[in-house]
Amino acid sequence: MRSAKHKFNMSSSKPSKLCAKNKLLYFVCIFQAQTILKICDYVKKNPRASQAQLKAEVEKEITAFAQQVSQL
Repeated sequence: MRSAKHKFNMSSSKPSKLCAKNKLLYFVCIFQAQTILKICDYVKKNPRASQAQLKAEVEKEITAFAQQVSQL
């Protein structure tokens, strides 16, 4: 399992030979993994966070994910 500190570097593993649809899916998967890692990192750093705090953080990260995907 990767640590929450791991960062995906999109420039180091460019999907140059993939069709446009597969490239889109590739980047969506990267953004999804980054979002999950950010949420995991928050939970790890804030073990006593309330349900409301956790919900707010998850909503924030999902909104950021949606913005990244919409910019593709």
